[in-house]
Amino acid sequence: MAKCYLSLCLLLIVAIVSLLLLSLKRISAILGGEPQEVLLAMQNVAKGKITTKFGQMAYEGSIYHSGQQMNLSLASLLSSIDKVSVSIAAQVSDVNKRSLTISTLTSTQQQST
Repeated sequence: MAKCYLSLCLLLIVAIVSLLLLSLKRISAILGGEPQEVLLAMQNVAKGKITTKFGQMAYEGSIYHSGQQMNLSLASLLSSIDKVSVSIAAQVSDVNKRSLTISTLTSTQQQST
């Protein structure tokens, strides 16, 4: 009888360990990587450390993949903002030059009259 209980206990232990391993594998798949990697990537985004290159792309649909996509989207948005800022600065500079030209011409015209 004791052998039967021992066998049953061992069978239950094997079943529980198997379920735990399957659960860990599934959680890792949902995260898209090791929990520490995912956490580090998300912390970097939160700190403003945006990158467009990754050591490995995560599985589509995983949390890590979503984080990578967010990273790429933010990098694209910042690049667009930078381009617009440069364009606005150039236009402001051009307006400033025109304003100085008009001021000079107005001053010259006032002096000649």
